[in-house]
Amino acid sequence: MNYYVLVDNKHVQGRWYLKGPTRSDGTPVDPRTFTTGRRVLTNDFGTLFVPLRRRGHPLDYTLADFDMPVARFQLAAALEERCSGEVQLIPARVEGAAEDYAILNMTQRIRCLDEKTSGVTWWTAADGRPEKIGEYMIVAHPRIDAARAGGRSIFRIEGWENVVVVSEEIRDVFLSSTGAVLQPA
Repeated sequence: MNYYVLVDNKHVQGRWYLKGPTRSDGTPVDPRTFTTGRRVLTNDFGTLFVPLRRRGHPLDYTLADFDMPVARFQLAAALEERCSGEVQLIPARVEGAAEDYAILNMTQRIRCLDEKTSGVTWWTAADGRPEKIGEYMIVAHPRIDAARAGGRSIFRIEGWENVVVVSEEIRDVFLSSTGAVLQPA
């Protein structure tokens, strides 16, 4: 099975940029809550509000602060239908958008990085961060070991959670959407 890293298309002319979410009372919610590859309790949030960082054309898929994925609800629902529990939808309203959106929370972290071919740089004692020694510092071009991915459809890489990885089937869901770029992994 082939896998792809899902990234934000920064080359869309006049596109919008989003901030991190807030609750209905304006209280900020840390966007990293939705980027760890773990399920969250949705009743803790209700419908979140995602303010604009910069006005522009709405996208079907984009990354807000801290690479938190946001998708037009129609796209998000298609993902939820095909990914059998691997993605959690958090209802969201985006400032100025007429349509409904959802924050995408991938609920799986898989230790499947092919470390030999991914251009990994490791944290060492010389870097002055003893709590990170032995962890990934840089992954230049993530490559997935498909056997270790176990046929998953959408997930984050354990140890390098800042990227979203999708299967070929899920890649096809994104091909007609604006804002998504898929790079072979």
